[in-house]
Amino acid sequence: MNSILCFQITGSGDPFASRVYRNLLYSLNGADFPNMQIALQTNGVLLTPRNWQRMRAIHQNIISVIISFDAATEETYNVTRRGGHWQTLLDNSANMGDLHLQGEVRILRFDFVVQKANFREMKAFVHLARSLGADQAYFSQLFNWGTWSKDQFLDQCVWLEDHPLFREFLEVMRDPVFDDPFVDLGNMSELRAMALSSKSLPGSSQQV
Repeated sequence: MNSILCFQITGSGDPFASRVYRNLLYSLNGADFPNMQIALQTNGVLLTPRNWQRMRAIHQNIISVIISFDAATEETYNVTRRGGHWQTLLDNSANMGDLHLQGEVRILRFDFVVQKANFREMKAFVHLARSLGADQAYFSQLFNWGTWSKDQFLDQCVWLEDHPLFREFLEVMRDPVFDDPFVDLGNMSELRAMALSSKSLPGSSQQV
């Protein structure tokens, strides 16, 4: 029995912005590799209907499509995703939602990396993701890929107890929308529990 080979394309940049990945996705014939599965991860801007059709030979191999949003409004998106195009993202995501409803896309997840600029939009993002046809709204903490200095990065980390916006962040995390099974809080789950119990971060005696 052949083993399943699963490829994530890609968590290190948008595959449609890379000539190498584009050529790979457009040239593969899934029928030649029936044991191949592809988890497609993209910022969504170049995931146009045309480009989706250019991958039609591997549609059966694509087990999931993950689209990074990091915002629920255009204003915030222009901060967290500089160089993107909000309306194009919405249009392409809605198209994927329709394809998911039709069964052409098996799993559709929209992602939101929490940071100072966008944490107030977490609840709105849940509603946006649902309205566009996603299976799941997924949240995670920001990771520093060398974009910021240490101090700049810490300024983004509103989940840290000594951050000036920490209490406001906890208030956001108390919203019952995050109990919805549609939501996956990822590495934010402990912070949700903390917000509900009104306890301080581990290792601190300060109460909120």
